[in-house]
Amino acid sequence: NVKASKVGDRIGLAFTQTVPVAKLRMDQFVAVPEITCNGYKFSDGCGVMGVNIAKEVQKAFCLPALPGAIQIRIGGIKGMLSLKHNFPPDKIGVRPSMIKYPSNHRIFEVKRCAKAKTEGNKLFSQILLILDHLGVPDAVFL
Repeated sequence: NVKASKVGDRIGLAFTQTVPVAKLRMDQFVAVPEITCNGYKFSDGCGVMGVNIAKEVQKAFCLPALPGAIQIRIGGIKGMLSLKHNFPPDKIGVRPSMIKYPSNHRIFEVKRCAKAKTEGNKLFSQILLILDHLGVPDAVFL
């Protein structure tokens, strides 16, 4: 029993504009567990990538430096990958929350690369509420 909105979201994944970067082999995918604590999931939709994967993205997007985070799609896998220097260089760590539907499609597609903001940086109020709820003292932010 799946909600119609969820089905619509899944169909929409196939039409997201992306840049194909590489065709991956099955042995380049590594299952990594979700990061959880006290019932909270801190890794929802976020996996990791090795240095050589980041170099492929850097080359495809003509970036001056390795990307620290990217938004990706690989068939039914969707989410974000962050660069992890001590992860196997040619591998992608996929968490269960990233798998939206089964697919044999193995083209590594990138939607967007993270960019460092140079001005207007601030903490979002939602993050402050979460940190407060998790017990971070108010004095840290004042």
